[in-house]
Amino acid sequence: MLINIRLERDLKHYLALLLILLLSSGCSSSKLDPKVRQQQADSFAVYGGLVQEKIQTNQFLLTTYQRFDNTDKSKELTVYIEGDGMAWISRDQLSNNPTPIHPVALELASLDKRANILYIARPCQYLWPQVTIRNCSSEYWNNKRGSEEVIDSINQVISIIKARIGVSSINLIGYSGGGGIATLITARRDDVEKLITVSGNLNYRLFTKIHNLTPMNGSVNPITVAKRIKSIPQLHYVGSDDKIVPEQIARSFSDDVVVMDGVTHTNWAEKWEIILMNTYERPLHK
Repeated sequence: MLINIRLERDLKHYLALLLILLLSSGCSSSKLDPKVRQQQADSFAVYGGLVQEKIQTNQFLLTTYQRFDNTDKSKELTVYIEGDGMAWISRDQLSNNPTPIHPVALELASLDKRANILYIARPCQYLWPQVTIRNCSSEYWNNKRGSEEVIDSINQVISIIKARIGVSSINLIGYSGGGGIATLITARRDDVEKLITVSGNLNYRLFTKIHNLTPMNGSVNPITVAKRIKSIPQLHYVGSDDKIVPEQIARSFSDDVVVMDGVTHTNWAEKWEIILMNTYERPLHK
């Protein structure tokens, strides 16, 4: 029976990845279709047994994927926060829809077998057309991607779900730009058990300096809360081959950095089972 379950799980994962490859092998115009990107997300959700729910907050309508176990005794909720998505089509052209082409945080959530999993997309991801969605201005995947209203909205979803399923503690896992959001949320809560970032953008000023970009003056820089959350158990994973969020950004934020050999900005799924085992089976530095 165990072998059959494992084979079924592996087959679902294979089919999900096959769909991603087929979709991504198409013309570039198909990648820009948000409905195609939605299909990619749904394939990961099916594999992980995650169900979509859109939750209205004070500021945004946010897309979530969830899997909960009412019999779980751990009273923990593990929250995955997505990266910036397709914020830009090119260096000079802002996207009209930030839905990710490859939703890395959702893929990682689908691989996490812990009892209570909540994935939260960033504002305006998995919504279309943007012109009909309240507050879906492009500034929220550009200069204001880490603004107070973005942080508050994602934090509000966490509180809604926490109250609904009756858990007592939170594990926060943020990917790329979602790592910065997870860090800022950690500074606002007293129930975060662990903070884990994956290719996390933890220092906006250094990030824009490295890439010669316009400063994100409409956002709260995560580096400003580094000292405040120092007592929270945390690990910041970076890829040795990540050219987008290099190791020095995590090092500027914390000493609790783990460099994963052979990992780029997006291929974290290959190492995720090992990372989860190491993260949850040994105590984090405090």
